[in-house]
Amino acid sequence: MKQLLLLFCLAMASAGLTAQVYVDIDATGSANGTTWADAYTNLNDALLAAPAGSEVWVAEGLYVTPDTVSFFIDKELTVLGGFQGGEVKADEADPGQNETILSGDVMQNDPADSYDSTLYADNNRVLYVVDTNVTSAFTVTLDGLTITHGGVAANFVEGSLLPFSGAGLRSFAKVAASRLKFTANFADFGSAIATLFQTANGSTYDNITLEGNYSGIAYQIYARLVDSVKFTNSNFSILEDTEVATGVMQINDVVGAEVENCVFRGITTTFAGAGIRIVNTDDVIIKGCRFDSLTSQGSGTSIFAFTNQFFDASLFERTVDDIIIDGCTFNFCRTIGGGRGGGWRADDTHMTIRNTTFDGCSSTAGIGGVAYFQMAVPGETFEFLMQDSEVKNSSDQGFGGAVLGLSFDGASLSSTYENTLFENNDSQDNGSGGAITIANGANTDLTLKGCDFIDNGSATSVVQGGAVTVYGN
Repeated sequence: MKQLLLLFCLAMASAGLTAQVYVDIDATGSANGTTWADAYTNLNDALLAAPAGSEVWVAEGLYVTPDTVSFFIDKELTVLGGFQGGEVKADEADPGQNETILSGDVMQNDPADSYDSTLYADNNRVLYVVDTNVTSAFTVTLDGLTITHGGVAANFVEGSLLPFSGAGLRSFAKVAASRLKFTANFADFGSAIATLFQTANGSTYDNITLEGNYSGIAYQIYARLVDSVKFTNSNFSILEDTEVATGVMQINDVVGAEVENCVFRGITTTFAGAGIRIVNTDDVIIKGCRFDSLTSQGSGTSIFAFTNQFFDASLFERTVDDIIIDGCTFNFCRTIGGGRGGGWRADDTHMTIRNTTFDGCSSTAGIGGVAYFQMAVPGETFEFLMQDSEVKNSSDQGFGGAVLGLSFDGASLSSTYENTLFENNDSQDNGSGGAITIANGANTDLTLKGCDFIDNGSATSVVQGGAVTVYGN
Protein backbone atom coordinates (compact mmCIF):
# COMPACT_ATOMS: atom_id res chain seq x y z
CA MET A 1 0.00 0.00 0.00
CA LYS A 2 2.83 2.39 0.86
CA GLN A 3 4.48 1.59 -2.46
CA LEU A 4 1.27 2.36 -4.36
CA LEU A 5 0.89 5.64 -2.47
CA LEU A 6 4.49 6.59 -3.29
CA LEU A 7 3.96 5.82 -6.99
CA PHE A 8 0.76 7.90 -6.99
CA CYS A 9 2.56 10.86 -5.40
CA LEU A 10 5.40 10.60 -7.90
CA ALA A 11 2.93 10.49 -10.79
CA MET A 12 1.12 13.55 -9.51
CA ALA A 13 4.38 15.42 -9.03
CA SER A 14 5.50 14.52 -12.56
CA ALA A 15 2.18 15.69 -13.99
CA GLY A 16 2.77 19.12 -12.44
CA LEU A 17 6.17 19.55 -14.12
CA THR A 18 6.43 21.66 -17.26
CA ALA A 19 9.50 21.50 -19.47
CA GLN A 20 11.08 24.82 -20.43
CA VAL A 21 12.64 25.24 -23.85
CA TYR A 22 14.81 28.35 -24.15
CA VAL A 23 15.29 30.54 -27.24
CA ASP A 24 17.72 33.44 -27.45
CA ILE A 25 18.96 34.89 -30.73
CA ASP A 26 22.16 35.97 -28.98
CA ALA A 27 22.99 32.64 -27.27
CA THR A 28 26.41 31.12 -28.03
CA GLY A 29 26.11 27.69 -26.42
CA SER A 30 25.13 24.29 -27.83
CA ALA A 31 21.71 25.47 -29.11
CA ASN A 32 19.73 22.59 -27.61
CA GLY A 33 17.31 24.76 -25.64
CA THR A 34 18.00 23.24 -22.23
CA THR A 35 19.24 26.47 -20.58
CA TRP A 36 19.52 30.14 -21.42
CA ALA A 37 23.22 29.65 -22.15
CA ASP A 38 22.45 26.76 -24.51
CA ALA A 39 19.26 28.28 -25.93
CA TYR A 40 18.08 27.72 -29.47
CA THR A 41 18.89 30.67 -31.70
CA ASN A 42 16.38 29.51 -34.33
CA LEU A 43 12.80 29.88 -33.09
CA ASN A 44 11.26 27.51 -35.62
CA ASP A 45 13.68 24.75 -34.61
CA ALA A 46 12.60 25.24 -31.01
CA LEU A 47 8.88 25.12 -31.84
CA LEU A 48 9.24 21.94 -33.86
CA ALA A 49 11.44 20.20 -31.28
CA ALA A 50 9.60 21.26 -28.10
CA PRO A 51 7.62 18.44 -26.47
CA ALA A 52 3.85 18.83 -26.37
CA GLY A 53 2.81 20.56 -23.16
CA SER A 54 6.09 22.43 -22.70
CA GLU A 55 6.81 26.15 -22.40
CA VAL A 56 8.98 27.94 -24.95
CA TRP A 57 10.63 30.99 -23.37
CA VAL A 58 11.84 33.48 -25.98
CA ALA A 59 14.30 36.27 -25.19
CA GLU A 60 14.11 39.76 -26.67
CA GLY A 61 15.32 40.26 -30.22
CA LEU A 62 14.24 39.85 -33.84
CA TYR A 63 13.26 36.38 -35.05
CA VAL A 64 12.61 36.10 -38.78
CA THR A 65 10.69 33.22 -40.31
CA PRO A 66 12.52 30.69 -42.48
CA ASP A 67 12.78 31.60 -46.16
CA THR A 68 9.56 30.00 -47.38
CA VAL A 69 7.50 28.91 -44.34
CA SER A 70 5.91 30.30 -41.19
CA PHE A 71 6.75 29.65 -37.58
CA PHE A 72 4.67 26.50 -37.04
CA ILE A 73 2.82 24.97 -34.06
CA ASP A 74 0.70 21.80 -34.24
CA LYS A 75 0.60 20.70 -30.59
CA GLU A 76 -0.10 22.07 -27.14
CA LEU A 77 2.57 24.65 -26.40
CA THR A 78 2.98 27.79 -24.33
CA VAL A 79 5.12 30.37 -26.13
CA LEU A 80 6.20 33.29 -23.94
CA GLY A 81 8.13 36.36 -25.06
CA GLY A 82 9.54 39.33 -23.17
CA PHE A 83 12.55 37.73 -21.49
CA GLN A 84 15.96 39.33 -21.26
CA GLY A 85 17.61 35.93 -20.81
CA GLY A 86 18.47 34.46 -17.46
CA GLU A 87 15.01 34.59 -15.83
CA VAL A 88 13.88 31.62 -13.77
CA LYS A 89 10.16 32.41 -13.48
CA ALA A 90 7.64 32.97 -16.26
CA ASP A 91 6.16 36.02 -14.57
CA GLU A 92 9.55 37.77 -14.76
CA ALA A 93 8.98 38.33 -18.49
CA ASP A 94 8.49 42.01 -19.41
CA PRO A 95 7.45 42.45 -23.07
CA GLY A 96 7.41 46.23 -22.67
CA GLN A 97 11.11 46.29 -21.80
CA ASN A 98 12.28 43.20 -23.69
CA GLU A 99 10.48 43.20 -27.04
CA THR A 100 10.34 39.80 -28.69
CA ILE A 101 9.67 40.39 -32.39
CA LEU A 102 8.53 37.72 -34.82
CA SER A 103 8.83 38.96 -38.40
CA GLY A 104 7.79 37.58 -41.78
CA ASP A 105 10.03 39.98 -43.73
CA VAL A 106 12.65 37.50 -44.93
CA MET A 107 14.76 40.04 -46.80
CA GLN A 108 14.19 42.82 -44.23
CA ASN A 109 13.39 45.23 -47.04
CA ASP A 110 9.86 46.42 -46.17
CA PRO A 111 9.26 50.19 -46.24
CA ALA A 112 8.40 52.03 -43.06
CA ASP A 113 4.75 53.03 -42.53
CA SER A 114 3.47 51.87 -45.93
CA TYR A 115 2.53 48.71 -47.79
CA ASP A 116 4.35 47.87 -51.04
CA SER A 117 3.18 44.62 -52.64
CA THR A 118 6.43 44.28 -54.58
CA LEU A 119 8.61 44.60 -51.50
CA TYR A 120 6.31 42.30 -49.55
CA ALA A 121 6.72 39.55 -52.17
CA ASP A 122 9.37 37.80 -50.06
CA ASN A 123 7.29 37.93 -46.88
CA ASN A 124 5.77 34.94 -45.09
CA ARG A 125 2.80 34.51 -42.81
CA VAL A 126 4.44 34.90 -39.39
CA LEU A 127 2.74 32.27 -37.21
CA TYR A 128 0.66 29.27 -38.27
CA VAL A 129 -1.14 27.27 -35.57
CA VAL A 130 -3.09 24.12 -36.46
CA ASP A 131 -5.02 21.34 -34.73
CA THR A 132 -5.73 18.46 -37.13
CA ASN A 133 -8.25 16.77 -34.83
CA VAL A 134 -11.95 16.82 -35.70
CA THR A 135 -12.66 18.90 -32.59
CA SER A 136 -10.29 20.96 -30.50
CA ALA A 137 -7.87 18.74 -28.58
CA PHE A 138 -5.42 21.24 -27.09
CA THR A 139 -4.75 24.91 -26.41
CA VAL A 140 -1.83 26.96 -27.70
CA THR A 141 -0.90 29.80 -25.33
CA LEU A 142 0.82 32.88 -26.75
CA ASP A 143 2.00 35.82 -24.64
CA GLY A 144 4.28 38.83 -24.89
CA LEU A 145 5.08 38.80 -28.62
CA THR A 146 5.23 41.43 -31.34
CA ILE A 147 4.10 39.95 -34.68
CA THR A 148 5.08 42.09 -37.62
CA HIS A 149 5.53 42.27 -41.39
CA GLY A 150 3.54 39.15 -42.15
CA GLY A 151 2.67 39.12 -45.81
CA VAL A 152 0.22 37.03 -47.83
CA ALA A 153 -0.13 37.53 -51.59
CA ALA A 154 -2.70 40.15 -52.51
CA ASN A 155 -3.98 38.37 -55.64
CA PHE A 156 -7.05 36.81 -54.07
CA VAL A 157 -8.69 34.03 -56.10
CA GLU A 158 -12.45 33.79 -55.60
CA GLY A 159 -13.32 30.70 -53.55
CA SER A 160 -9.80 30.23 -52.20
CA LEU A 161 -10.03 32.12 -48.93
CA LEU A 162 -7.61 30.09 -46.78
CA PRO A 163 -4.37 30.77 -48.67
CA PHE A 164 -5.06 34.50 -48.35
CA SER A 165 -5.83 34.64 -44.62
CA GLY A 166 -3.94 35.56 -41.47
CA ALA A 167 -0.64 37.24 -42.29
CA GLY A 168 0.28 37.78 -38.65
CA LEU A 169 -1.39 34.75 -37.08
CA ARG A 170 -3.51 32.12 -38.80
CA SER A 171 -5.03 29.68 -36.34
CA PHE A 172 -7.01 26.49 -36.82
CA ALA A 173 -6.54 25.65 -33.12
CA LYS A 174 -7.81 26.91 -29.79
CA VAL A 175 -5.59 29.81 -28.79
CA ALA A 176 -5.22 31.65 -25.49
CA ALA A 177 -3.43 34.82 -26.60
CA SER A 178 -2.41 37.80 -24.47
CA ARG A 179 -0.12 40.83 -24.71
CA LEU A 180 0.33 40.44 -28.46
CA LYS A 181 1.10 43.41 -30.72
CA PHE A 182 0.43 43.22 -34.45
CA THR A 183 1.91 45.79 -36.80
CA ALA A 184 2.59 46.14 -40.56
CA ASN A 185 0.90 42.87 -41.56
CA PHE A 186 -1.06 42.40 -44.81
CA ALA A 187 -3.53 39.75 -45.97
CA ASP A 188 -6.86 39.94 -47.74
CA PHE A 189 -8.63 38.07 -44.91
CA GLY A 190 -7.44 39.01 -41.43
CA SER A 191 -4.21 40.87 -41.98
CA ALA A 192 -3.31 40.50 -38.31
CA ILE A 193 -5.38 37.51 -37.09
CA ALA A 194 -7.45 34.84 -38.81
CA THR A 195 -9.12 32.41 -36.39
CA LEU A 196 -11.02 29.76 -38.32
CA PHE A 197 -13.21 26.69 -37.94
CA GLN A 198 -14.39 24.55 -35.06
CA THR A 199 -10.95 23.43 -33.88
CA ALA A 200 -10.45 27.08 -32.87
CA ASN A 201 -13.67 27.19 -30.80
CA GLY A 202 -13.21 28.86 -27.42
CA SER A 203 -10.20 30.93 -28.44
CA THR A 204 -9.46 34.01 -26.32
CA TYR A 205 -7.53 37.14 -27.26
CA ASP A 206 -6.73 39.51 -24.39
CA ASN A 207 -4.70 42.73 -24.34
CA ILE A 208 -4.15 42.71 -28.09
CA THR A 209 -2.76 45.76 -29.87
CA LEU A 210 -3.38 46.40 -33.57
CA GLU A 211 -1.30 49.29 -34.84
CA GLY A 212 -0.55 50.13 -38.44
CA ASN A 213 -1.65 46.94 -40.20
CA TYR A 214 -2.86 47.04 -43.81
CA SER A 215 -6.26 45.47 -44.43
CA GLY A 216 -7.45 43.89 -47.65
CA ILE A 217 -10.90 42.47 -48.45
CA ALA A 218 -11.82 41.36 -44.93
CA TYR A 219 -10.41 43.33 -42.06
CA GLN A 220 -7.47 43.03 -39.68
CA ILE A 221 -9.14 40.37 -37.52
CA TYR A 222 -11.17 37.71 -39.32
CA ALA A 223 -13.15 35.16 -37.28
CA ARG A 224 -15.18 32.62 -39.25
CA LEU A 225 -17.00 29.40 -38.33
CA VAL A 226 -15.42 29.58 -34.88
CA ASP A 227 -17.78 29.68 -31.89
CA SER A 228 -17.34 31.17 -28.42
CA VAL A 229 -14.44 33.41 -29.41
CA LYS A 230 -13.51 36.37 -27.17
CA PHE A 231 -11.57 39.61 -27.66
CA THR A 232 -11.00 41.58 -24.45
CA ASN A 233 -9.06 44.59 -23.10
CA SER A 234 -7.56 45.46 -26.47
CA ASN A 235 -6.66 48.56 -28.49
CA PHE A 236 -7.21 48.88 -32.23
CA SER A 237 -5.95 51.75 -34.40
CA ILE A 238 -4.19 52.50 -37.68
CA LEU A 239 -1.33 54.79 -38.61
CA GLU A 240 -2.21 58.44 -38.17
CA ASP A 241 -3.52 60.21 -41.29
CA THR A 242 -3.91 56.97 -43.27
CA GLU A 243 -6.88 55.19 -44.80
CA VAL A 244 -7.36 51.44 -45.09
CA ALA A 245 -9.67 49.39 -47.30
CA THR A 246 -11.57 47.67 -44.49
CA GLY A 247 -11.83 48.04 -40.73
CA VAL A 248 -10.75 46.20 -37.61
CA MET A 249 -12.84 43.06 -37.11
CA GLN A 250 -15.10 40.78 -39.14
CA ILE A 251 -17.10 38.08 -37.33
CA ASN A 252 -18.63 35.65 -39.81
CA ASP A 253 -20.90 32.59 -39.28
CA VAL A 254 -20.28 32.48 -35.54
CA VAL A 255 -22.35 31.53 -32.49
CA GLY A 256 -21.17 33.21 -29.29
CA ALA A 257 -18.66 36.03 -29.84
CA GLU A 258 -17.66 38.56 -27.19
CA VAL A 259 -15.86 41.87 -27.66
CA GLU A 260 -15.34 43.47 -24.25
CA ASN A 261 -13.45 46.51 -22.96
CA CYS A 262 -11.85 47.22 -26.33
CA VAL A 263 -11.02 50.60 -27.88
CA PHE A 264 -11.48 51.34 -31.58
CA ARG A 265 -9.87 54.70 -32.34
CA GLY A 266 -9.02 56.93 -35.30
CA ILE A 267 -9.84 54.45 -38.07
CA THR A 268 -10.75 55.63 -41.59
CA THR A 269 -11.89 53.13 -44.21
CA THR A 270 -13.22 53.09 -47.74
CA PHE A 271 -15.64 50.28 -46.84
CA ALA A 272 -18.59 49.79 -44.49
CA GLY A 273 -17.87 48.99 -40.85
CA ALA A 274 -14.63 50.60 -39.73
CA GLY A 275 -15.02 48.99 -36.30
CA ILE A 276 -16.82 45.63 -36.40
CA ARG A 277 -18.57 43.86 -39.27
CA ILE A 278 -20.93 41.07 -38.13
CA VAL A 279 -22.26 38.58 -40.70
CA ASN A 280 -24.66 35.64 -40.13
CA THR A 281 -24.15 35.47 -36.38
CA ASP A 282 -25.98 34.68 -33.17
CA ASP A 283 -25.28 35.67 -29.56
CA VAL A 284 -22.74 38.43 -30.13
CA ILE A 285 -22.00 40.67 -27.13
CA ILE A 286 -20.14 43.97 -27.48
CA LYS A 287 -19.61 45.29 -23.97
CA GLY A 288 -17.78 48.23 -22.42
CA CYS A 289 -16.15 49.23 -25.71
CA ARG A 290 -15.22 52.69 -27.02
CA PHE A 291 -15.58 53.74 -30.64
CA ASP A 292 -13.82 57.09 -31.09
CA SER A 293 -13.46 59.14 -34.29
CA LEU A 294 -14.19 56.43 -36.83
CA THR A 295 -14.94 57.33 -40.45
CA SER A 296 -16.10 55.23 -43.39
CA GLN A 297 -17.28 55.84 -46.91
CA GLY A 298 -19.75 53.01 -46.44
CA SER A 299 -22.56 52.45 -43.95
CA GLY A 300 -22.48 51.35 -40.32
CA THR A 301 -19.20 53.03 -39.54
CA SER A 302 -18.73 51.64 -36.03
CA ILE A 303 -20.74 48.40 -36.33
CA PHE A 304 -22.30 46.90 -39.46
CA ALA A 305 -24.43 43.80 -38.83
CA PHE A 306 -26.40 41.86 -41.40
CA THR A 307 -27.71 38.46 -42.40
CA ASN A 308 -26.66 37.39 -45.89
CA GLN A 309 -29.60 36.79 -48.22
CA PHE A 310 -28.36 33.26 -48.98
CA PHE A 311 -28.00 32.31 -45.30
CA ASP A 312 -30.50 29.95 -43.67
CA ALA A 313 -31.50 32.03 -40.65
CA SER A 314 -33.39 29.08 -39.15
CA LEU A 315 -30.02 27.63 -38.15
CA PHE A 316 -29.88 30.20 -35.34
CA GLU A 317 -32.30 31.25 -32.64
CA ARG A 318 -33.39 34.59 -34.04
CA THR A 319 -34.26 36.83 -31.06
CA VAL A 320 -33.62 40.33 -29.79
CA ASP A 321 -30.39 39.15 -28.14
CA ASP A 322 -28.74 38.14 -31.43
CA ILE A 323 -26.50 41.18 -31.00
CA ILE A 324 -26.17 43.00 -27.67
CA ILE A 325 -24.35 46.32 -27.30
CA ASP A 326 -23.96 47.06 -23.59
CA GLY A 327 -22.19 49.89 -21.76
CA CYS A 328 -20.40 51.24 -24.83
CA THR A 329 -19.60 54.77 -26.01
CA PHE A 330 -19.61 56.04 -29.59
CA ASN A 331 -17.98 59.45 -30.07
CA PHE A 332 -17.76 61.40 -33.34
CA CYS A 333 -18.23 58.41 -35.62
CA ARG A 334 -19.43 59.31 -39.11
CA THR A 335 -20.22 58.09 -42.58
CA ILE A 336 -19.22 60.15 -45.60
CA GLY A 337 -20.01 59.93 -49.29
CA GLY A 338 -23.64 58.95 -48.78
CA GLY A 339 -23.18 56.17 -46.22
CA ARG A 340 -25.82 55.47 -43.56
CA GLY A 341 -25.44 55.10 -39.81
CA GLY A 342 -22.37 56.61 -38.18
CA GLY A 343 -22.94 54.49 -35.08
CA TRP A 344 -24.31 51.28 -36.56
CA ARG A 345 -26.25 49.71 -39.38
CA ALA A 346 -28.30 46.52 -38.98
CA ASP A 347 -29.84 44.66 -41.94
CA ASP A 348 -32.19 41.71 -41.37
CA THR A 349 -31.03 41.14 -37.82
CA HIS A 350 -32.21 41.64 -34.24
CA MET A 351 -30.40 43.86 -31.73
CA THR A 352 -30.43 45.11 -28.14
CA ILE A 353 -28.61 48.27 -27.00
CA ARG A 354 -28.43 49.27 -23.35
CA ASN A 355 -26.47 51.63 -21.09
CA THR A 356 -24.78 53.13 -24.13
CA THR A 357 -23.97 56.70 -25.20
CA PHE A 358 -23.81 58.07 -28.73
CA ASP A 359 -22.38 61.58 -29.04
CA GLY A 360 -21.67 63.53 -32.21
CA CYS A 361 -22.28 60.72 -34.70
CA SER A 362 -23.38 61.66 -38.21
CA SER A 363 -24.16 60.73 -41.78
CA THR A 364 -22.66 63.73 -43.47
CA ALA A 365 -24.22 63.04 -46.88
CA GLY A 366 -26.65 60.25 -46.04
CA ILE A 367 -29.51 59.31 -43.73
CA GLY A 368 -29.67 57.92 -40.20
CA GLY A 369 -27.04 59.87 -38.28
CA VAL A 370 -26.45 57.30 -35.55
CA ALA A 371 -28.30 54.25 -36.80
CA TYR A 372 -29.83 52.78 -39.92
CA PHE A 373 -32.06 49.68 -40.02
CA GLN A 374 -33.09 47.92 -43.21
CA MET A 375 -35.31 44.83 -42.94
CA ALA A 376 -36.41 42.93 -46.05
CA VAL A 377 -37.16 39.26 -45.23
CA PRO A 378 -40.81 38.64 -46.15
CA GLY A 379 -42.99 37.65 -43.21
CA GLU A 380 -40.31 38.08 -40.54
CA THR A 381 -40.51 40.56 -37.67
CA PHE A 382 -37.19 42.00 -36.54
CA GLU A 383 -36.89 43.31 -33.00
CA PHE A 384 -34.83 46.22 -31.73
CA LEU A 385 -34.59 47.32 -28.09
CA MET A 386 -32.76 50.36 -26.71
CA GLN A 387 -32.70 50.87 -22.93
CA ASP A 388 -31.14 53.35 -20.52
CA SER A 389 -29.06 55.07 -23.19
CA GLU A 390 -28.26 58.54 -24.53
CA VAL A 391 -28.23 59.77 -28.12
CA LYS A 392 -26.89 63.31 -28.47
CA ASN A 393 -25.64 65.79 -31.05
CA SER A 394 -26.14 63.57 -34.08
CA SER A 395 -27.19 64.59 -37.58
CA ASP A 396 -28.05 63.33 -41.04
CA GLN A 397 -29.16 64.77 -44.37
CA GLY A 398 -32.84 64.03 -44.52
CA PHE A 399 -34.49 61.23 -42.54
CA GLY A 400 -33.68 60.29 -38.97
CA GLY A 401 -31.18 62.67 -37.45
CA ALA A 402 -30.40 59.92 -34.94
CA VAL A 403 -32.21 56.73 -36.00
CA LEU A 404 -33.81 55.63 -39.27
CA GLY A 405 -35.60 52.28 -39.51
CA LEU A 406 -36.94 50.95 -42.81
CA SER A 407 -38.70 47.72 -43.73
CA PHE A 408 -39.57 46.37 -47.17
CA ASP A 409 -41.08 43.37 -48.97
CA GLY A 410 -43.42 42.33 -46.18
CA ALA A 411 -40.81 42.41 -43.42
CA SER A 412 -41.68 44.10 -40.11
CA LEU A 413 -39.63 46.14 -37.66
CA SER A 414 -40.67 46.23 -34.01
CA SER A 415 -38.61 48.78 -32.12
CA THR A 416 -38.80 49.74 -28.44
CA TYR A 417 -37.04 52.62 -26.68
CA GLU A 418 -37.04 52.70 -22.88
CA ASN A 419 -35.60 55.36 -20.55
CA THR A 420 -33.50 56.83 -23.32
CA LEU A 421 -32.52 60.47 -23.85
CA PHE A 422 -32.55 62.03 -27.33
CA GLU A 423 -31.02 65.49 -27.22
CA ASN A 424 -29.96 67.98 -29.89
CA ASN A 425 -30.29 65.60 -32.83
CA ASP A 426 -30.73 67.20 -36.22
CA SER A 427 -32.23 66.02 -39.51
CA GLN A 428 -30.92 68.63 -41.89
CA ASP A 429 -32.01 69.85 -45.33
CA ASN A 430 -35.71 70.05 -44.40
CA GLY A 431 -35.70 66.46 -43.22
CA SER A 432 -38.07 64.58 -40.97
CA GLY A 433 -37.64 62.90 -37.61
CA GLY A 434 -34.92 64.87 -35.87
CA ALA A 435 -34.48 61.96 -33.45
CA ILE A 436 -36.30 58.93 -34.92
CA THR A 437 -37.87 58.07 -38.27
CA ILE A 438 -39.59 54.73 -38.92
CA ALA A 439 -40.82 54.21 -42.46
CA ASN A 440 -42.25 51.98 -45.18
CA GLY A 441 -43.21 48.98 -43.04
CA ALA A 442 -46.51 47.24 -43.55
CA ASN A 443 -46.43 46.35 -39.86
CA THR A 444 -44.26 49.05 -38.37
CA ASP A 445 -44.34 49.04 -34.57
CA LEU A 446 -42.73 51.72 -32.39
CA THR A 447 -42.90 51.78 -28.57
CA LEU A 448 -41.58 54.64 -26.42
CA LYS A 449 -41.37 54.25 -22.62
CA GLY A 450 -39.96 56.88 -20.28
CA CYS A 451 -37.91 58.60 -23.00
CA ASP A 452 -36.90 62.27 -23.07
CA PHE A 453 -36.70 64.32 -26.29
CA ILE A 454 -34.91 67.67 -25.94
CA ASP A 455 -34.15 70.14 -28.76
CA ASN A 456 -34.45 67.70 -31.65
CA GLY A 457 -35.37 69.03 -35.08
CA SER A 458 -33.74 70.59 -38.09
CA ALA A 459 -31.24 73.35 -38.65
CA THR A 460 -33.70 74.96 -41.05
CA SER A 461 -37.19 73.51 -40.89
CA VAL A 462 -38.74 70.10 -40.52
CA VAL A 463 -41.14 68.67 -43.05
CA GLN A 464 -42.60 66.26 -40.51
CA GLY A 465 -41.87 65.33 -36.92
CA GLY A 466 -39.22 67.40 -35.15
CA ALA A 467 -38.56 64.51 -32.78
CA VAL A 468 -40.30 61.40 -34.15
CA THR A 469 -41.80 60.53 -37.53
CA VAL A 470 -43.57 57.25 -38.34
CA TYR A 471 -44.70 56.25 -41.84
CA GLY A 472 -46.70 53.06 -42.44
CA ASN A 473 -49.30 51.11 -40.48
